[in-house]
Order: sequence, then C-alpha cells, then structure tokens
Amino acid sequence: KSRQVPAGRRSNTSPMARWISRSGRNPGPQVPTKSPAGGGLPYADRVTVRQLLQHSSGLQGDLPPHDLRAGADLTQEDAIASLPDARILTPPGTEFRYSNLGYRILAEIVHRVDGRPWPEYAPAELLTPLGMADSGATPSESLRTRCAQGYRPGISRDRPTPIAAIDTALAVGDGDLWSSLHDLTRWVVEQLRPVSGNTPTVLSAESLLEMQTGSFVASPDRSEARGLGWNTVRREGGVLVTHGGRL
Repeated sequence: KSRQVPAGRRSNTSPMARWISRSGRNPGPQVPTKSPAGGGLPYADRVTVRQLLQHSSGLQGDLPPHDLRAGADLTQEDAIASLPDARILTPPGTEFRYSNLGYRILAEIVHRVDGRPWPEYAPAELLTPLGMADSGATPSESLRTRCAQGYRPGISRDRPTPIAAIDTALAVGDGDLWSSLHDLTRWVVEQLRPVSGNTPTVLSAESLLEMQTGSFVASPDRSEARGLGWNTVRREGGVLVTHGGRL
C-alpha cells in the first residue's frame, strides 16, 4: 500500500523524473526532463518527492493561465503536458518557495502509482476511512447548497464583497477538496492521535509525526520550517503546526 511507512520513505527521496515517466499503473504522457532548447525541467532528476512536499523544489508557483476566480486554469492533463514549460527558479533544496504546481505533480504521481486519479484516490483511501462523508473533490448538489459564502474586503470596510463560487476541479492536488467544519474536526483528531497515544486510522503514527516535524528551514530567523505538507512555527512555549490558505 502507498500508505506504508517504509515504502514511503524510499519513495519520497526519489527524483520526480522517476515517476513522471512511462511507468506504473497509469503511465500517462512521458514528460521530458530537458527540452532541445534547454527548457523543460532541467532539475527533474534532482527534485525529489520530499522537496515537492516541503515546497523546496524551486519550481514556479503555477503554470499560466492561473486565475481560478475567472475560471481560467489548466486541466490536470494539460498541466502535466505543459511541464516542459515550467521554470525552476531556485536550485532544488536551497530555498522555500511555495509551489501549487509541485502539488499538482504529487497528485499526478499518486495517479500513476496507484492507477486512480487523485479525486478518486483521496476519498477512498483518506476521507472515507476517517468518516469524512461531507468531504471530497466534487461535492454533490446538496452539499453545494450548504457551502458557506466567502467574502473579501470591499471599497467600504462595512460592505464586504461576496466571492463567486470557484470550480476547484481545476486545482487537482492543490486546492480541489471540499469539506465541512465537522469533517475538518475529524481530520484534526486524526493528526493528533500520535501525541494522544491513540492509533491513527489511515497513516502510521510515525508518518504523521514526520509530516508535522519541520525539516526544511523556511525563514531567515529559522523560526519557521516546512514539514511534509504542514508548516511549523516556533513560538514562545512551543511549536505551532499549521497551514493557512485561500482560493
């Protein structure tokens, strides 16, 4: 299983070029690591899965066009086919640089290794086992009608502007999952199982702790570090494990 710790450790230190190739259960199009013109992904043989998880790969944030609010973004298939046009902005493993594109690549790796696309894999292997019935990549119409209305600051502070619904299907791996407050509570409880002495449901305690441990320094004062998906921030009296975000 892809969730096993030993297999995961070997895989997350392997280069992404190993996975974005014609191999696995769902080969997909082969993506060249270098193009004749010198573009492509010249560091694909050095960028590791772990670096993608930590946002230390050096990859640019997104591939244009990228404006979810305007419904403008690449499908997952087009995004992967466009990887030769992606740019490495800093050498892999040298600098924290948030990259949604990196998480799109991770979703594609899951697809190629497991055979199921990320929107099918995540509910089956992660959400359903945790009882997160109101979570997934494509919510039912009944769930859509329950969605909270988002707002952003307007011209006048006392009159915020409603935010239109976003087609998150165009954000595979980097913002496509919907959830409810109740389900997010279940997710947090799962994250806390190792420190509470309980056995996790979908990942081993060792894997969860590895995800939550800062292993790549992300700020000049060394107060912030990236785990695997999580961000850790040193505060007086302890370490905060967190992740913010918005669409």
